[in-house]
Amino acid sequence: MAVIHKKGRARLEALREEHREASERLMEVFGDVLAAVREAAGPDSTASDDAADDETGAHEDDPEEGTTEAAVAQTALTGELVLKALAAGGGVAALSASHEAVAAHHGNNYLPLCEQYYKSHRPTLFALVDAVELEATSAERAVLDALEFVRANRDADRRAEWIEESVLVERDGKQVVLTIDVDAFAGPLWKRTLRDRRRPGMLARRHLEVCVFSHLAAELRSGDIAVVGVGFLRQLTYPADGVGGVREAGRGVLRSGRHAVGSEGPCRALPQPADQDGPRGG
Repeated sequence: MAVIHKKGRARLEALREEHREASERLMEVFGDVLAAVREAAGPDSTASDDAADDETGAHEDDPEEGTTEAAVAQTALTGELVLKALAAGGGVAALSASHEAVAAHHGNNYLPLCEQYYKSHRPTLFALVDAVELEATSAERAVLDALEFVRANRDADRRAEWIEESVLVERDGKQVVLTIDVDAFAGPLWKRTLRDRRRPGMLARRHLEVCVFSHLAAELRSGDIAVVGVGFLRQLTYPADGVGGVREAGRGVLRSGRHAVGSEGPCRALPQPADQDGPRGG
């Protein structure tokens, strides 16, 4: 998962560089739009409104009507100048497309980009969590509960981009409701990645899997979650040659709710990402 996050950050930087010129151009156009609005609201605009008032000759008897007509004239002039600035900048359609491309990767949130690097590892990660027994070493079980939720949804329609926060699953022949609480473990950037205000109660399915496995890797590293199996403890590791995988880190026992792992061979533990860029995503 650390490699996936690293690739996500690198991709964000590459996209920023690709869109740098577009960003600068959009700022220039925005400056032109502001200049157009200032021009419409300036002395010249007032003079134009006064000329229009003189032509109608209707404002001496009805000041309110004169004020309304002046506002309408100013609005029309503002719209005309703004459209002129947008046309000079390349047109509304082209500017909208540039804005969408730049806005998609605006800010410091690389997390939405991780999913493209996660896809090839998905079968292995699910096979791993199916093959081992995971145990929380404290009373906090939010990540393990989230893992149970994504496992229950792994075979959902692959075309479905969004899934509900509560799903109906079968356990021991009975239908039960399984709910995930991302607020219990995910940080602000992850929440922004997983949710859409236009889809209340829904979560981005693919990004949710990346989020949960990222937190699982971090808690395995910190010891908040342990992998238990017939007297052995295992943890996600990367060999020293940089190839990702699962290696048996050695034998150990659960002691006082924590685990002790002895190292075997050229293995290093999966690093826990920093708060800003790591699983909590801010």
